[in-house]
Amino acid sequence: MPIPAPFNFSLWLSKNQNLLQPPVNNFCLYKGSDFIIMAVGGPNQRSDYHVNQTEEWFYQHKGGMLLRIVDDGKFRDVRIEEGGMFLLPANTPHNPVRFADTIGLVVERVRPAISTGKFVPLFQRYVPSYFQIVCVGTAPHLLTPSPLLSMRNPFMLQIWVRSSSP
Repeated sequence: MPIPAPFNFSLWLSKNQNLLQPPVNNFCLYKGSDFIIMAVGGPNQRSDYHVNQTEEWFYQHKGGMLLRIVDDGKFRDVRIEEGGMFLLPANTPHNPVRFADTIGLVVERVRPAISTGKFVPLFQRYVPSYFQIVCVGTAPHLLTPSPLLSMRNPFMLQIWVRSSSP
């Protein structure tokens, strides 16, 4: 397969910025065997924190954004202004807050079929429990809290399904 030509992001935005509006706010620009590159617009209204098992790179193309994170057990806000970039370490609970008329890029690793992501309901900045979220086909499924689930102890869906089946 031939290597594609360089991608002109500004030109793409001039024709497709409408794809970055609520309720979806993002568009997958590229999905390779190792990386996913998404264009993300604002505003969004997320209140959840989520966790990826790999690093995520944020670049703010237009306007600023706020990345709420849990850093060493403490809540912290990271401002990423226009032109700024930030590499979020793996396994860091985070909540990207995007404002109106803003555009950013997010680069993350492709998750293997056996990997899991996590949804962490840190509503009102309390940490009641962790939930595991897994992708089955294209739809994410939220599993109920379990003492087996923790930030550092992901589980394999296939094993859980086999052990939970009648």
